[in-house]
Amino acid sequence: MSTEMLDRIEQELTPFEPAPLERSSGNYWLIETLRRWGITTYAGVNGGGLIHVTKHLQPFSDLSEARDGVPRMLTMGEYVAGFMPLGHYLASGRVAGCVTTTGAATKLGGSGMTDAKLHNIPAVYLIALNST
Repeated sequence: MSTEMLDRIEQELTPFEPAPLERSSGNYWLIETLRRWGITTYAGVNGGGLIHVTKHLQPFSDLSEARDGVPRMLTMGEYVAGFMPLGHYLASGRVAGCVTTTGAATKLGGSGMTDAKLHNIPAVYLIALNST
């Protein structure tokens, strides 16, 4: 193996450096595990049910950040965000995720989840759990 390949593997297995937050929470390790699996692009709206998960995602502000390996979130409405993992996979061949908060947002994001299932497109949907 070339040293370039070894450096790339080492970089992929090294946890990303988030904003100065706790690294012992389940939310951090959820995002970190998905990152190690190659899922670094998410879309959705940051709401109350997801605030502790999405604080581990950096904002997506420039196209050059698309392949830097840092988990990033593109903010958009839940309905469109539900379909973003499908388009991302079809365009790039890489799995992406959708994050939705509680309430009606789950139904809006779920439309894309149904399409992903019916078209056999791999996608991740993180949906906040409501305690009631």
